[in-house]
Amino acid sequence: MSSLNEVYGDNFQSEAIEMRCKQLIELITNNLSHREFVFHLDNCEIIWKDNHIIDSYVKQICQRVNQKNTSLKVRKIDLDRLDNRSLLPYLIESDRVEYFYIVDCEFNRYYLIFITPSMMGSF
Repeated sequence: MSSLNEVYGDNFQSEAIEMRCKQLIELITNNLSHREFVFHLDNCEIIWKDNHIIDSYVKQICQRVNQKNTSLKVRKIDLDRLDNRSLLPYLIESDRVEYFYIVDCEFNRYYLIFITPSMMGSF
């Protein structure tokens, strides 16, 4: 009987995790680029580490939204700076939450959104 490594390859698990991360980033960026700010995520834990989205994935989200819709500019809100906290109407009571603001140059608006492991929403 064959082992899993013989059938799927030696790095099957790491490739599967990387493909799942790419799929989640693609889902988030597609929704953001089409101005769909409220949706539920299924099993999004994989892109989180220590109560934050991994920095490389945050950069990918910002870059891909800007590529897909050039009128949208996405930036992460750094809550360590006190002046950034005043941007938000309230904070989500969760250990794992990231806040972003999106500037829409086409409609002259800006949006405040949050992402948790289970959903994304807007203020």
